[in-house]
Amino acid sequence: MFSERKILHLDMDAFFSSIEQRDNPKLLGKPVIVGGSPQSRGVVCTASYEARAFGVRSAMSCAKAYQLCPQGIFIRPRLDHYMKIGKNIMEFYREVTPLVEPLSCDEAYLDITENNLGIGDPAEVASILKNKIKQHFGLTVSAGVAPNKMVAKISSDQQKPDGLVVVPNESVMGFLEFLKVEKINGVGPKMAQKLHQKEIFQIGDIRLFGLENCLKEFGSFGKTLYQLSFGHDPRPVEIFHRSKSYGAETTFSKDQNNPSKVRLSLIDLFERSYERLLRKNKMAKTVSIKIRFDDFSTVTRAISFFDHHQNKERFEKAILELFDQHIDHRSPPIRLIGFSFSGLLDSQEVRQLTFF
Repeated sequence: MFSERKILHLDMDAFFSSIEQRDNPKLLGKPVIVGGSPQSRGVVCTASYEARAFGVRSAMSCAKAYQLCPQGIFIRPRLDHYMKIGKNIMEFYREVTPLVEPLSCDEAYLDITENNLGIGDPAEVASILKNKIKQHFGLTVSAGVAPNKMVAKISSDQQKPDGLVVVPNESVMGFLEFLKVEKINGVGPKMAQKLHQKEIFQIGDIRLFGLENCLKEFGSFGKTLYQLSFGHDPRPVEIFHRSKSYGAETTFSKDQNNPSKVRLSLIDLFERSYERLLRKNKMAKTVSIKIRFDDFSTVTRAISFFDHHQNKERFEKAILELFDQHIDHRSPPIRLIGFSFSGLLDSQEVRQLTFF
């Protein structure tokens, strides 16, 4: 029923904070919070499991984290250090198989159907990698093994930290049946709310709802949702990852009530991102702006063009129209503004497409 592929998903446990605890043994067993200071407007990058026990989570404001865990030890991130270790770990994975798809500096898919260890049992391959990571880097990683990427990713999250969950072909449907629908990639808060309104709370409920109803209620995503509920995910492990977007964002030192100042910041972000677009010889089809208000509510708006291009005036006009449509003097104070290009193609690719 399912593919014979053996996909391994590896996710480092509380990566940034684990590195800080490893580098400074005095921090072991203590609630470590990597991010800005509690008095700043920064956010939590990673929290150790000791801090998570108090409710501290990634992307939470550091001020909120301090309220939940005043005994927490706040450490400013050393991103270059973390990235270097992450890169070394990825190279370590590639010694086992060339089919490695990094998702971030601390997370990756590996296709271990065939591997350099010559071992057919994927659980054994995963165990060897976990032990080697611990020996070489002094860190733990959680692993999930399954016939495809979706199930492997879900399974790696089931026994964190330092877990290993193997879901063979014959167990996929049973494994998924009683899990929350939020476990499915692409089911965010809004989609979850729609599903809940239809009395769909577990993945097995999607199967009972049926394909026709999924298409009727959820459009084109309904078909994907229905297939994923059965554990069907044909996506291969991709060695090379094309950049999907270029962008930047800034958090203001104080919430901004002046739309004109926010508009200038948006233009600055656009200019920086546009320079990168040209430097990388890319063309874009979509521009997006992101606005976060003082209550942490966030809106994202985008405009897609008919064609890929590099026309600066067209881009700038589009983003300023988006901004002016949604922000004026009556808007709540703004905490963060962001901009991004997406739908990227190399200039050469665009020329070829235009020619054909």
